[in-house]
Amino acid sequence: MRLARGETPKQAAIDMGISDKTVYLHRASLRAKLGVNNDLALHKLALERGLLG
Repeated sequence: MRLARGETPKQAAIDMGISDKTVYLHRASLRAKLGVNNDLALHKLALERGLLG
């Protein structure tokens, strides 16, 4: 949700105390599992499913 709210992967990683590479890997995994090709589609899907306020 941090990325969907506009945080960069680096900012999200610092806030969570993890590597930015981990953030990129999790984002890629989400895209693959949900069948979306880019960040805009991922964001749109999150909005449609009510995950963002």
